[in-house]
Amino acid sequence: MQIAIVTNASKASLKPFLLHALGEELRAHVSVVTSGEEVSHKKPAPDIYQLACKRLGLSGNECIAVEDSAMGMLAAHRAGIAVVVTVNADTRRQDFSQAMLVVNQLGEPDEPCELLPGGAYAPCKPPACVDLALLETMLAEHQNKATST
Repeated sequence: MQIAIVTNASKASLKPFLLHALGEELRAHVSVVTSGEEVSHKKPAPDIYQLACKRLGLSGNECIAVEDSAMGMLAAHRAGIAVVVTVNADTRRQDFSQAMLVVNQLGEPDEPCELLPGGAYAPCKPPACVDLALLETMLAEHQNKATST
């Protein structure tokens, strides 16, 4: 698994944030960072996700994006990427109809996520958390839909 950070933020503001938010140990697991200043059109255009896919050596249907806004969701969706949305207070009421899954948070074993309306993926039972197994299942479903259309 590769991890990319795809953001409209500038590199100048992103670097200190990543060091503070992730720390060196977690930052070492990030394969690619793309910023809005590297593309002609920022989110909701797909350009920044297409750049990240190119740098990762993957196609859009081999990736899953985790976004927190309709603008980010649209950018990823337009690049052919399956999207998991984690809402926040500012984005909770946005239209996430292009997402595969919409949750209030990614969840933890002692604090499960809440499945919210809007996502196309309908698990048999609500997930306790968004983990690698769930992401792999969603990615397979996304790829099956892409090949059948």
